[in-house]
Amino acid sequence: MLWCTGYAWSNGFQNEPIPQSSRPEDALLMPAMLSDPLEPVNRLAFRLDTALLAGVLEPVARGYNAVIPNRARMALRYLRRNLFYPRRLANNLLQANWSGVALETKRFVINSSIGVLGLSDPATARYGLDASNEDFGQTLGVWGWEPKVYLHMPVLGGRSERDVLGLACDVLIDPVTYAPSSKMFLRFNELSFSARSMLGLAASEYDPYTLNKLYVTQRRAVEVAGVKPMGIKENTPSTQTIMTMLFRPEDPQFYRHVRELSCHPYGFDKPLSFNYWSQPEPSPIAFVLPGLGTHRISRRSVAMAEIAHQAGYHVVVFSSPFNWEFIQCAPDGWLPGYIDDDLELIRRVQDDITSEIKNELGEDKVVGASVQIGMSMGGLYALSLASTSSPGTYHRVLAVNPPIDLEHGITILDRLYRTLLGRDDQNTIQQSAFLKMLALQQVKPESAIKIPFSDAEAAYMLGLKFRSVLAQALLSIQGIYRPGNEAYIRAHSYSYEDYYKLILSPNLAKRGLGTEILAQAGDLRHRVLGLQRAADCIQVFLTSNDFLLQTEHMRWLKQILGEQLNVNNNGGHMGQMWRPEFRDACIQALMVESTSNPFMEK
Repeated sequence: MLWCTGYAWSNGFQNEPIPQSSRPEDALLMPAMLSDPLEPVNRLAFRLDTALLAGVLEPVARGYNAVIPNRARMALRYLRRNLFYPRRLANNLLQANWSGVALETKRFVINSSIGVLGLSDPATARYGLDASNEDFGQTLGVWGWEPKVYLHMPVLGGRSERDVLGLACDVLIDPVTYAPSSKMFLRFNELSFSARSMLGLAASEYDPYTLNKLYVTQRRAVEVAGVKPMGIKENTPSTQTIMTMLFRPEDPQFYRHVRELSCHPYGFDKPLSFNYWSQPEPSPIAFVLPGLGTHRISRRSVAMAEIAHQAGYHVVVFSSPFNWEFIQCAPDGWLPGYIDDDLELIRRVQDDITSEIKNELGEDKVVGASVQIGMSMGGLYALSLASTSSPGTYHRVLAVNPPIDLEHGITILDRLYRTLLGRDDQNTIQQSAFLKMLALQQVKPESAIKIPFSDAEAAYMLGLKFRSVLAQALLSIQGIYRPGNEAYIRAHSYSYEDYYKLILSPNLAKRGLGTEILAQAGDLRHRVLGLQRAADCIQVFLTSNDFLLQTEHMRWLKQILGEQLNVNNNGGHMGQMWRPEFRDACIQALMVESTSNPFMEK
């Protein structure tokens, strides 16, 4: 039975300090960042840049992209890169990097001739000669200058004091500098490729300024050190899991068709934004429930929305209950993690969104029972919704790698984060892992799968990602943005075990709910009767080597779902999602054959 007494959540934690974590030394596993003595000024400059991007540059870039063909924009992009040859050549010479000198000269000759004055890049496409991208900031680093201070300059972005000087020197040897109008146009053309993603990143992060500072620090560190994604690729559940980063929308333009609306469910403090893609014909609504702490505009959220849209649904995505955006809008006193409470809020959100869409499109455009599509923690929510709802509430429920026992799952997440604890090569692994993650996000899948992640690198990056989710949740609950104070430091040293034992359990105890209730709510095996009733509409996709599952969990699901359980032998946790066969299987499982059969019958 759901906890549905309304809104009797305890509201003490918001006004109390974060308790000391059980392992404060865990905070030491966070990647290093540059010192930031000018943080207030830097944050102001960052906010101005974000406002400029959102209010002017991104809308103009959107119009520019609609008018100028992609081939033309790519040609200008190649031209700009080819014109950087003097800069790259000079800095390779200054670093005594003779192989880099030869490489850049070969590239310039090939691209300026075969590539028609640099309007294409046959050096890379035909001959595999990637640019070295050396600059004077890197040269100063090779000469021994260790950066100390982070600076964010309007328009120019975040840099160290070393890279500010390096930029000034690079400008002098950049031939485009002496044609200001051409320089501005080529730079804007480059921005047209990334403006939307930059804006999305700023909108999806709780503290995008700190993330940007981390990115600048780590990216420059690996560039100066010349770290290459080399090594032996290990085939483990963690390295397979990291490949979930390749799960992206098939159509790069799909996100351009999104509409952002908001709803204000009963009891919520603020309106909650959601993403929405509609169908021209009457269709059911498919709700995509993202993984733990995932934002609605993440690549995985949008990619799954695309699959549901291709299957014929109106598609809605809102952020995970563990995401800072959801937390800031939710009722005062609510804490994420007690599944029954989370389900109550999800239901309220979905009911309100359904009403909003019907008002937007018309009652006749929304037909039949809705569909729940959940990934990871979202899969646990989807199955829990199905098990606690009346028969016929949902037409289909699709869950991808749901944890069966949340208590077991959080233990594994904490273990992943501590992979590097006490290792002498911690810094080396962090640096190498960060470089490989950058490469993974930028290359095509066929190249990405060759990036040689070690098990330690992959486990660390996965653990860091999940731990960051928890830190952002804690900070958003208490409204803390600024690094440096004690509460901020404590939040970044918290484990999931600490959160459940030191914060969530005491909160539930004030309502007379014991720890056993918390554990049972997060264990699907306690919802077996409801799952059996709903089994006909459920499809679950699993991998046999998912580290969040135990063997007994797999056997139990097989008993409950039979042939509706789809098991892949490899992929770790959701690492199979980028493969075309997974996409095809999901579309097949979700396919809407017509708006009258069977939805109108429900």
